Amino acid sequence: MKKTICAIFVIALFYGTIVPASAVCDACMRKSTPVTSADSSCTTIAAIRTNLLYDALTIANFGLELSLGKRFSIGAELYFPWWRNAAKDITVQMPALCAEFRYWLGDREVMPRMTGFFAGLQTGAGYYDFQLGQLTQGKGVQGSFLLAGALTAGYVQQISNSLRIEYSFGLGYLSSDYVQYNSVRNTAYGDIKVIPHPWEKHRISGLLPSKASVSLVWAFDKRQKK
Repeated sequence: MKKTICAIFVIALFYGTIVPASAVCDACMRKSTPVTSADSSCTTIAAIRTNLLYDALTIANFGLELSLGKRFSIGAELYFPWWRNAAKDITVQMPALCAEFRYWLGDREVMPRMTGFFAGLQTGAGYYDFQLGQLTQGKGVQGSFLLAGALTAGYVQQISNSLRIEYSFGLGYLSSDYVQYNSVRNTAYGDIKVIPHPWEKHRISGLLPSKASVSLVWAFDKRQKK
């Protein structure tokens, strides 16, 4: 019985000291000038992020999100992997830009901005060139894609005053036109990519995943008087 009471006390002490501290923004904790009014608060106005899943696949990416009030935000994500290993027939190139509008759920009078559950609309477009060496036997694909519209949903978890983790997924209508090519070595122009039938273009379209994200987020706060 004593062990149970001690365990409950430790959990309550941890919850009471750690959790409330996470609701205080960096600006409020790092006060360089005296506060003239006790009636002040800190509000998240923007955040930057990177998708760790894409980073693991060497797809460099960067996102920026701006708050439009307690329940709305708008953001954009830029994807810019651009590298090639010609000796191994490996190419990963995909410049792309996606935009997203979000509606934040929950009690926004209590929860920090741009945290918790959200639903959104996404659109985007880009170009790609993928070649995966022996896995594709030196063959590759080049093309462009258009994300006409997608529904997104996710959850942003607050880790500390500014650090957050986002888990999100999207599903929408995506169309892509592409051509297939082969790598040819030791030509008069060096190692080149040859499209056997340039007039043959392929298309894929339909309801497809538009994003899968486990993102590292850094929020920026602004002190505002109530």
